[in-house]
Amino acid sequence: EGFTRHGELIGDRLYVLDGEVLDQGFVTNWQVAELGSTGLRIFDVADPANPVLICAMPTPGRPSDIAVSGDLAFIADGGTGGLLVVDLADPTSPVITGIAETRGLASAVAVLPDNEPPSPGTAGRGLPSARVAVADGADGVSVYGIFGTIPDQAFAIDTDGLATDVVAWDTTLAVADGWNGVLIYDLNNPIEPFHFSVANSAVSLTHDASNGLLYAAQAMGGVAVFDV
Repeated sequence: EGFTRHGELIGDRLYVLDGEVLDQGFVTNWQVAELGSTGLRIFDVADPANPVLICAMPTPGRPSDIAVSGDLAFIADGGTGGLLVVDLADPTSPVITGIAETRGLASAVAVLPDNEPPSPGTAGRGLPSARVAVADGADGVSVYGIFGTIPDQAFAIDTDGLATDVVAWDTTLAVADGWNGVLIYDLNNPIEPFHFSVANSAVSLTHDASNGLLYAAQAMGGVAVFDV
């Protein structure tokens, strides 16, 4: 019904971030008052010819990216939303259980691999249930530890451009940084990145673990492919 910003297919469930979720009969009046009209839809696509909407959940900001790990979803909810942690244990009734106000306009989120090193800002708190990186526009990238369902910022990475997307594998974090190109960070020491220049503004990334290639969509320059 609204402006669809992102879709993520995991198993038989399709997660869609949409600009309008209020007309589906799933949303109560208090949710409308507290959250807004944009949000998340979840579809059962076991039969792809007949997708079934199983829930619609509003969010406070403008959701643009989602990453799912087990029964938790992490949503980059730009504007007033920041980083949302959503409990998906009951996919017909997801619940926002944690919110972090990010420094900038949260546009993308990635779950860091399990072997990612301990986060320096969360020493003494034990091991988080997950770690996520958020592309935060002009404010670079923020990395959070998730303790239970509560996000706690571990550290931030200041990039020189406009961070719009992040992908992670092993101990590596790649950032689409707008006119600044693509940055590759070693999360063991996220200080000096490896820098790939691009012909135009880097806006989105996909990593293929099977062949070690990183694909960067450029605003008006096609797709750049890097061997990483």
